[in-house]
Amino acid sequence: MSLANLESFKQNKKEDMRNNQPVTQKERPLRANATLVSKTNTKGVITYSSKDFSEISEYLPEEMVGEPHNMIRHPDIPPAVYGDLWSRIKSGHPWRGILKNRSRSGDHYWVEAHVAPQYRNGVHVGYISVRRSPNRAEVDQAEKFFQELNRQGKKAELPQPSRFAAFFKGLSLKARLITLVAYAFLACVVPLLGFFVGLATEVRIYTSAAMGVLLFPLGLWLVQSILKPIEKAHRSVREMGMGDFSNTL
Repeated sequence: MSLANLESFKQNKKEDMRNNQPVTQKERPLRANATLVSKTNTKGVITYSSKDFSEISEYLPEEMVGEPHNMIRHPDIPPAVYGDLWSRIKSGHPWRGILKNRSRSGDHYWVEAHVAPQYRNGVHVGYISVRRSPNRAEVDQAEKFFQELNRQGKKAELPQPSRFAAFFKGLSLKARLITLVAYAFLACVVPLLGFFVGLATEVRIYTSAAMGVLLFPLGLWLVQSILKPIEKAHRSVREMGMGDFSNTL
């Protein structure tokens, strides 16, 4: 095992073993317009805490800076959830989920958390977490899910998407556009090649029709996976410019 892998292993074990006590199982309501922001270095040590985050956590900002972010972890959250979070953000992707955090007194508060890597001049320097008040239905669903994972014990695992779905979800924008262009090119070239090699007219017609039919869902997938998210991002940025930070991006 390399030194880097050893350090990562130790960090993950440290994350798994954190069990903050006591807990009261009393919920602290989070203001609907509150935005909890925190930043950490690459090892999960807090470098910044916003006023709202400090207030609900019952710690002063200066008490939080320099401490590991798992100081607000609630023991009811299964290790598999944080394992999924760390796996996602360490691979350079953002993570979104409903979490139950612990305040200093042992009370708890629910958040819709968005965690993402931070970069400066192309260098990974840490992570940023933005949390807002969650939908109550999502909280109820998350609570039942966490209880089920805790019943499963250490063997609990989060359901993973199929390899087929994960492959398409992981395709970059460039790869998706190349796929569409390449298929459109083949849809034009294949019937032409059929003409030169002497395929029957009916075969060429059926081939063209089949490729044309398949082009429709491919184009629909492109619209759903690229254009709609871009439109949503544009709308959200415009709303943030007007001071509205209540929407999820």
